[in-house]
Amino acid sequence: MVKALTATACGPAATPGIPVDWILSARYVVSQAPDRRIIENGAVAVAEGRIVGVGRSAVILDSYSSDNVLDAEGRVVCPGF
Repeated sequence: MVKALTATACGPAATPGIPVDWILSARYVVSQAPDRRIIENGAVAVAEGRIVGVGRSAVILDSYSSDNVLDAEGRVVCPGF
């Protein structure tokens, strides 16, 4: 199950995010959900070969942690495609 995360007002994270294998960030993330939502400045979290989080980069980077973070630098990422 993929969690779509939304930003909430909160202070700095007290603990590191959920560990994942990869975090990919991009200028645009095109969701493969039925609504095909386009997330500007988005990111995708991947654990054990599965997408576990899709949302704004700031939210994904606050919610998840990884030693493997790839910035697609202005490109489009289409997770699950």
